[in-house]
Amino acid sequence: SATGQLGCLHGPDRALEAFCGKGHVPQERDGLQHHGPGRVHRSEPLPQAGLMDRTTKESFVSDLRDRINKAPVVYLTDFTGLDVKAMTALRRSIRASGAEYLVVKNRLAKLAFAETDLPDISESLEGPTGMVLGYEDAVAPAKALSDFAKDHNKKPVFKLGIMDNKVMQAEQVDAIAKLPSRDVLYSMLAGALEAPMAALASALEAKIQE
Repeated sequence: SATGQLGCLHGPDRALEAFCGKGHVPQERDGLQHHGPGRVHRSEPLPQAGLMDRTTKESFVSDLRDRINKAPVVYLTDFTGLDVKAMTALRRSIRASGAEYLVVKNRLAKLAFAETDLPDISESLEGPTGMVLGYEDAVAPAKALSDFAKDHNKKPVFKLGIMDNKVMQAEQVDAIAKLPSRDVLYSMLAGALEAPMAALASALEAKIQE
């Protein structure tokens, strides 16, 4: 069964072989690698694309669809130029932000997206595609990927994002990445609430001392 096993899947050209071994990550067309929670150091292989039977493929697409539906925000990226070491560091950074990173067969990703109510983004599912599924926060995974890119020659790059059933262009996702994190916003809000209370307490104390 492919459900829960978004593992390392090689197409006919074995484009993502480097993900499971060593070396440079080629520009993939057909492979998939799951970088989700609990799968840091190993991945379980699925059959080659040409050998997947219909039931396995349907289960695989269904599982990917469910993950997409579960995520309030989705970002598509182009990871061209990143090697295995960099990809390992990237997926750890994304996981720490409450998201997961999938390198997806474009053909299967198109099928999964077609089964959701999200906008049609099939034109962006071309070339190397890394998918960020954010489950907790829209800002944190965008910021994590943006910060990572600053230290890795501007790689990966955003293709687009989807949030609130609307497509965001790359520059809009970049803008989200520059927003304060949720923790910082909470601190700012707490500070804003504390200031009036402190002023009120001071005024009351002055009134009592009169």
